[in-house]
Amino acid sequence: MWAYGMIRKISYSVGHEELGETYDKVLALNPGNAAVRMVDLAVKLEHMATVPEYEIFSLRDKLVGNLFTYQVLRQLIADFLYLHRVEFRTLQRLGGLFKIEGVTSAEFLLAEKVGE
Repeated sequence: MWAYGMIRKISYSVGHEELGETYDKVLALNPGNAAVRMVDLAVKLEHMATVPEYEIFSLRDKLVGNLFTYQVLRQLIADFLYLHRVEFRTLQRLGGLFKIEGVTSAEFLLAEKVGE
């Protein structure tokens, strides 16, 4: 939870939609760094208008053998899906990919309909 909390704290502290070009430069300077990619993804999930599916899939493929980091990524995605309105197909893809229980269940979808 500490690692997850730090990533979220950094995301809230430095995240802004207008800084996309700066984030791209930081990624280019640290091409294989999973920590930088995790923070970048957290920023994109919280501050960008579209769901960065390519980055999610790419990072998942890189981290699948690292249980600790994979679980932090999974928690980022789960919280994102629970806290934001996401197109149903995207919800299904990400929920299925990370095996997030309840994301595509009838109760979750009913709660979504009631909230509209």
